[in-house]
Amino acid sequence: MKRLIRSVTRRKQSSAASRFVFGGILLLAALGMLWFNEGRTNLAEVAAKSAAMSGDQPAPQADGQFVSVSGWLTSDGILGDDRFIRAGDYVYLEREVEMYAWVEKASGSIQTDDTADSRYQLEWTSDPQAANEFEVPRGHENPPLPVEDLTLTANQAQVGIYAITPSQMAWPHLQPLALDASNVVDSNAAVSPEYLYLGTGTLDAPQLGDVRISYWVVYENIWVTVFGTLGNGRIQPYIYDGDKQLYRTLEGDRAAALAQLQTEYKNLLWGFRIGGVFLLWFGFMLLLSPLTNMLALFPPLQRLGRKLTAVIALLLALVLGISTSAISAIVHHLWAVLLLLFVLFVAGFFVWQQQNRQS
Repeated sequence: MKRLIRSVTRRKQSSAASRFVFGGILLLAALGMLWFNEGRTNLAEVAAKSAAMSGDQPAPQADGQFVSVSGWLTSDGILGDDRFIRAGDYVYLEREVEMYAWVEKASGSIQTDDTADSRYQLEWTSDPQAANEFEVPRGHENPPLPVEDLTLTANQAQVGIYAITPSQMAWPHLQPLALDASNVVDSNAAVSPEYLYLGTGTLDAPQLGDVRISYWVVYENIWVTVFGTLGNGRIQPYIYDGDKQLYRTLEGDRAAALAQLQTEYKNLLWGFRIGGVFLLWFGFMLLLSPLTNMLALFPPLQRLGRKLTAVIALLLALVLGISTSAISAIVHHLWAVLLLLFVLFVAGFFVWQQQNRQS
């Protein structure tokens, strides 16, 4: 059950100036994000340069090399959360804690309103705020979290016969741990397959201050591929481009691991591109808010003014966002662009020469 409360409307000071400044900040942040996004390293391309090795055969001749090793993931013991979860065959275990708490949400137009309202609703959050951080503290007091998030890793693990350091590793997609009476320690917690529940309510009818806890794990005995530098029987982080590091374990063989890295890169690439355009859009709407304010002087044009401003801002954001990404991609991949132009020039010259001979 959610309860909404609208606070007393409050007037912003120097709202037009603050919108203009904030709009400029959004534009600069978006342009920076779009520019550096195109220069991000594709880890799939880095990982593809590694030497493929089997995890069940020693290879002293490969010491010091950047390698990919495929094999069964095992560890030197069992791992558990002593307070809630019995130890099991996990290499990595993460406790995620959420509280049913008050959350503040601001409302009001970013284009024209000189006033803003805050509404409050009860919902699950991993970061409950203290009441003194709210615009209207009274009646929205959140208790402190009784349990904190926690991450545990095995002391030592192996991929095949090669040791790895779990605490330094970037792990694959985590799996949710199915909870039941066999792996739960705390008898005071209500147990469902997804959550441990602490509080006076239930998952279907939570109360303020109730807590739900979920677990995410990496199981042992799965076939994985690890990328890193081989040294004395241990896979260590691979350092490239001065201070960058690649130390990843991904489920599946080498081909599947490289495909996953490529998918991660593309998802982030397009995510930042789309996010950057949205930031530009919001920034332009703030910068164009004076136009909306002028049209608001004529009531019949007020609604049209907001829509027109949004459309103009979106067009500007698309043009600037696409051009920024394109220019950045060219600059960051200049050698590839020059090579492509050279190939096109040679191909065009060859076609032109053939046509001249035929004529």
